[in-house]
Amino acid sequence: MKKAISANALLSLLEPSEQQALAAVAHLQRFAKGQTIYEEGKPAADIWVVASGQVKIVKFSEGGQALALELMIAPELFGAVFYAQPRDTRRTCRGHRGNGDSNYLIVEPAGDH
Repeated sequence: MKKAISANALLSLLEPSEQQALAAVAHLQRFAKGQTIYEEGKPAADIWVVASGQVKIVKFSEGGQALALELMIAPELFGAVFYAQPRDTRRTCRGHRGNGDSNYLIVEPAGDH
């Protein structure tokens, strides 16, 4: 986990002790290709780091078609980190990689464990 944290451009700016503290509260989750990580309109409060693989950020059209907006790769951040406070997500995220699973670090706000 420390490797994924220190590889991220933003998180690498943290002091080593802060990176260690972040690693202590993070946990690794694995998602298969196409598996939903979180859905548009659901509460969002987690910070995610792509540890390996890829994640596709999609927005659904009114007709229900998934429109790809971004493809995130290791060691990019995605999730509620981009908001000043937790709120509903505006996009759906799915695991995305050729033939294998993808791994993500998740950091949940205190009290969500």
